[in-house]
Amino acid sequence: MTDHRVLIILILLPFVVIFARAMYLEVRRYLKYGASQNNRASFPIDENAPSYQPPPEEAEEDTDPDAHQAPDKK
Repeated sequence: MTDHRVLIILILLPFVVIFARAMYLEVRRYLKYGASQNNRASFPIDENAPSYQPPPEEAEEDTDPDAHQAPDKK
């Protein structure tokens, strides 16, 4: 039973360490510089702006079905 707990701890430990370090760095940044000034989420979305349109499909010039086959080896 103990072996399973050790294995689980070893698997989760890197994620916990990374999360704790990220939290520490964010708290340190907040205390040094204050709240984030990122206002990107407050801008309205322009519904009339052009959007991505895929390029038109090109007509296949090669209509010969045997053209894409490998040559026969003799």
